[in-house]
Amino acid sequence: MWLRRLILGVIAISFGSLFFLVSDLPDGDLHFYALNVGQGDALFLQTPSGHRFLFDGGPGKTVVSELGAVMPFFSKRIDAIFVTHPDRDHLEGILHVLKNYEVGALYVSSFKSNAGLSGAIIRQARAAMVPVIFADERDDLELDDGVTIDLIYPFRPVITAPAAANNASLVAQVRFAGRSILITGDIEVPTEEELVRAYNEALTSTILKVPHHGSKTSSIPAFLEAVHAELAVISVGVDNSYHHPNAEVLSRLEGSGATVLRTDRAGRVEVTVSAQGAVSSTSLMR
Repeated sequence: MWLRRLILGVIAISFGSLFFLVSDLPDGDLHFYALNVGQGDALFLQTPSGHRFLFDGGPGKTVVSELGAVMPFFSKRIDAIFVTHPDRDHLEGILHVLKNYEVGALYVSSFKSNAGLSGAIIRQARAAMVPVIFADERDDLELDDGVTIDLIYPFRPVITAPAAANNASLVAQVRFAGRSILITGDIEVPTEEELVRAYNEALTSTILKVPHHGSKTSSIPAFLEAVHAELAVISVGVDNSYHHPNAEVLSRLEGSGATVLRTDRAGRVEVTVSAQGAVSSTSLMR
């Protein structure tokens, strides 16, 4: 009897493991996550055929456990990491990702800094034979499953003072099945105005990663009107010392018609776009 129970137990575990493996395989949908890394940004994208991209890594090493929760346990491959700009709350976790994952390429804002964390990450990537690309709007990715990662800013290589790094952030528009996600780093008013002048209606996106954690330095009405998002995702820490997100920004987002999702209240946020263009969202705390 005990042998029969043991065999049945092994079979049950095997089927459970098989279900777990199958459920973590690509499912034909686009999955976008705002990872719950506290006061910072770490955004993860899995495409319909299983390509994986990370935009920023947040502070500390929480990003590693967050990736472990959304990636198949048997896979340690990330196709590319995009560093929007060299601030610690976007940058530090990438050091830990480079140590724990096989990375295909590192895209760095063309704001060039070899100092501090930025320099350490570039050196670590090169030591691991990861190509480092100082990116601008010419560096786009057309994937074989219908996903486009269109880098729309900076317009040209940027050399500027560290204090202006926010406005040199990489900005990307991810497109799939007639839907789009606008990833904005920490851009502020000058860059928002520049993007509106350059793109106007082409900025329209279904999902907006709200610039600069909802800071009062960003999300001007003209920018929100041009983007006209259905969902606005704010990556922000609980009770952070910056008092992000700003109450006026929240009011403007809600006034624009967007549903606002915040990692400080919802935890990890997942937005799914189906092959038919249907959009749905879930969160860790639901």
